Amino acid sequence: MIIAPKVEEPANTAAYVGWVGLALVLFGLQVGLPEFRQQVARSKAEALTEMSAEHLAMISGYIDPALDVLRSFTNATDSAALSDLEGTFRSKLLECAQRVCGPRSEDVRALLFTRNGKALRQTLRSGGTKDSVRVFTNNRRDPAGQEAWKLAQKGQPKLYEDVLNKAPEHYESPEEREYQTFITCGILDQQGEVQGMLNIDAREPKSLTSEDKQIVKHLVGLIATGIDVAGAIRPHLN
Repeated sequence: MIIAPKVEEPANTAAYVGWVGLALVLFGLQVGLPEFRQQVARSKAEALTEMSAEHLAMISGYIDPALDVLRSFTNATDSAALSDLEGTFRSKLLECAQRVCGPRSEDVRALLFTRNGKALRQTLRSGGTKDSVRVFTNNRRDPAGQEAWKLAQKGQPKLYEDVLNKAPEHYESPEEREYQTFITCGILDQQGEVQGMLNIDAREPKSLTSEDKQIVKHLVGLIATGIDVAGAIRPHLN
């Protein structure tokens, strides 16, 4: 078990900032720390200025329990236990995205894709009845996959309001798509490498908004934080 000092956190949607900074110092992730903390600060400012008070309150209800899980990463006794905690942490954030984004949660599906070599595969889903069978490969024989990777590498949310009228490049069979609006955002680690992708799908065209983009950006930042903290802890476990 790794022992870390207890950190008291302010009750707001960016409460994780102090904990993340401490964790990165404790576990030797010194490189890029100032830039990382500046990025987190910018995310906090954007969250506070670009989200409505209602959304902020709703998000806080999901993020606070997720932060409890993040803190418990240091209690993991082995890699398997840490992986279980990572899964719980991500599931809580994915549920937040599905419940808060869009006009009605029953019309929204949140998907988390994680990196496996040169492929992004869905590993978690909240909402909806179907998993995504799509695998995005960073390979020139997969133009749609390459486009998804190119977008993910930017680490910024992208909103497609109506894929029936304006689909992404190399988009496949939009006329058969159950969800007509979606937001996608790449998940980058401390080194700027793609580790995953968060997609929010909604059935009705134009039912996701720029405010939903900010929510996605904030949640992606938290998922990336979990990746960095877990990556720092894992070498110290059995």
